[in-house]
Amino acid sequence: MPRNDIFVSSHALSRHDVRSEALEIPSWAGISRLDTAAWQFTASAVDVRKGAEAGCGGCEVLKKGLEGIAPLHSEAEERNKMNQGDSILWFENEMIELKVVFCAGQVLRVYVDEMKNGKDEDEDGALGGPLYEPPRFVERYLGMFEFYCLPGMKCCPWTTIGSSMTLEDPYLDSEPWEGGPVQHVPENPRLDAGIKMIRRWVADCNEQHGDCKNVASLSDDFTLPKRVLDVGEDENSIRLLELENAYANKAISLQDTSYIALSHCWGQSQHLVTTTVTLGQRKQSISWESLPKTFQDSILITRILGLKYIWIDSLCIIQDSLQDWEMEAAKMGDIYNNAYLVISATGSVDGDGGCFFHRPGYTKIDVKDNESASAQIYVRRWKSHAPFGWNTPLRKTGMWRANRAGWRTDTSGEYPLFSRAWCFQERMLGTRVLHFAKGEMVFECLAAMQCECGSMSDYVGDPLLHSRGILRYARTGSARAAGGYGSDDLFAIWGDIVVEYSRKRITYATDMFPALAGIARKWSTLVGGRYLAGIWSSDILRGLLWKSTEPDPEHDNDTYLAPSWSWANIRRGIDWIPGGQATKYYIEIDLAKTQCIHHGFNHFGRLKDGALFLKGPVVTGTLISIDKNTDREPTGYVKTVGLWTTSFAVDNVRRCERRMDGEVLVLRYCTDVLDEKTGRGFGRALILGSVPEEVVTKRLEDVRKWNGGVYERLGITEYWSGDDWSGETMEDRSLYII
Repeated sequence: MPRNDIFVSSHALSRHDVRSEALEIPSWAGISRLDTAAWQFTASAVDVRKGAEAGCGGCEVLKKGLEGIAPLHSEAEERNKMNQGDSILWFENEMIELKVVFCAGQVLRVYVDEMKNGKDEDEDGALGGPLYEPPRFVERYLGMFEFYCLPGMKCCPWTTIGSSMTLEDPYLDSEPWEGGPVQHVPENPRLDAGIKMIRRWVADCNEQHGDCKNVASLSDDFTLPKRVLDVGEDENSIRLLELENAYANKAISLQDTSYIALSHCWGQSQHLVTTTVTLGQRKQSISWESLPKTFQDSILITRILGLKYIWIDSLCIIQDSLQDWEMEAAKMGDIYNNAYLVISATGSVDGDGGCFFHRPGYTKIDVKDNESASAQIYVRRWKSHAPFGWNTPLRKTGMWRANRAGWRTDTSGEYPLFSRAWCFQERMLGTRVLHFAKGEMVFECLAAMQCECGSMSDYVGDPLLHSRGILRYARTGSARAAGGYGSDDLFAIWGDIVVEYSRKRITYATDMFPALAGIARKWSTLVGGRYLAGIWSSDILRGLLWKSTEPDPEHDNDTYLAPSWSWANIRRGIDWIPGGQATKYYIEIDLAKTQCIHHGFNHFGRLKDGALFLKGPVVTGTLISIDKNTDREPTGYVKTVGLWTTSFAVDNVRRCERRMDGEVLVLRYCTDVLDEKTGRGFGRALILGSVPEEVVTKRLEDVRKWNGGVYERLGITEYWSGDDWSGETMEDRSLYII
């Protein structure tokens, strides 16, 4: 019976790179060669075992490799063995399937799944009885494993197990993900091999990448952190130094002020902090034993790289001084942007996790080639690089599209730091960032990315790289900063940043804008206009076209965060309304009457209040129901006076529930004209609810004095325009949205 589980990638047929060497293909050979293609097939683990017992060399390698990697699980993986399964027992289980992906000269990948049987749709035998087996579905993903040979070493008998980390997916038949030469990942990154790699990455960047060098020479207003830790030479010489004062008093030169900055999760562990009481003591000395492991490791790395200073937020900002916190938080963008290197404790959930993790190792299989010479095949667990945009569902298009950005945020396992809002800004602003993840180290700068395993070798496909490069030079507001992007591009990239940021977790909701302020301050030099609750006044019409993409936690929180028209108001992930570019807007926003009031002096920081004034066509309706959709974004339903019923994406369930069966306004917002002859396309409308008088009396003076109606946003609807508004009695109305 023909097999339907074999796939071949046509993209590989015209590519010869490592395959040419592995297969010794002559230069005159044509491109239609199936031996240079990428292939995938599926086999049950039991069949692989039986094949090995029958003398199949390939089956024996697969079985030995997967069984040999079992003792090398990390401690956390051992605790979860019941979830992942024991690889030694896989070959006794009829429901374990191996998907094998291979291509000449490349690392061979094996995906292991536990399957379940689906419903038999042919129980009566009408389709031929036993020839038609019930379908099988993936119950659990158990892991992905890599079989490889080291570059330059004696190759194994199979050209399908090579040394290139390039990955091709025959099932998706997509373009290859370019990788470098495979490398062993040492189990202990503190050994010589790990230290040498860190030094080489930083040195190569400093010597070869012009955009990453000479941080201090970018402008005359180079900003130093007020304080840093002087790491000293041993455990007894660590102290807090007033760096800004030392430079101002010419105690040190600008060249001697190079420092490293730490990006880390505070988590639930007890941190050592500086307060107004302990400030003097910290300047004298800080005991090694009092420092959490993440701080200790980062100090060791600073010394290894030959630097004197490191900036750590909890120690360099006086934590019980609001004035000091506001001043230093406002400089956060410059602190990370100007750091010689940002050490990112990417794999730690708190201060006790540290930077250096014991990583799963590899197992070795000794084989004989056709001439009976010895060769080695190595097997290890695959490492995910999805947070860096490598081997992801999205192809490299040169610019990030916001409505696809959110898939990168499921990083709680290997990269917990990537789920945090403050750390997102720190990574975006860092010129060089050294990530200490659980499985390997990753180095990224403004030119490229490198990783230990070899997957990312001078990798430039991460879409965030564009944004980071723009931010690096944004302070000058120069054409170079914009990188050739027009204003529409810059607004689109800002939208991408917002989508990614909105999905991050934050301990204190009031930090929503402060944790983005460093990026916003630099972006303002490029786009101009006012910064209104995360939206630029020069792009405000498009800036209101957002919707929720995650379930509403429905938590009542009286702490004011943002006006209802801002994406920050809903405290969860958002997306921009998809579709074409709006070609017709029905509203007019009066920016002179639109305002945001901030706490303190940071105009990109925490908000006290905000209001938007607009004029546009509205129709009255009734909120008739809400589908809470606890597993996805909630949906509401409105019936208008003309009996038109529309669904809408709910911003806040509690806000809508208070207006159930009550009057709401449907504000016709814009249309994407797709058919110029008929004028039809996708329309958008905002759903608004009236704000009670007792709330209005506590808001901005202009809002309190306005008698034309004050509303808050409940959600947004998308519909097919045309005859939908026929029969509706619409009127132009001027109103405030708060």
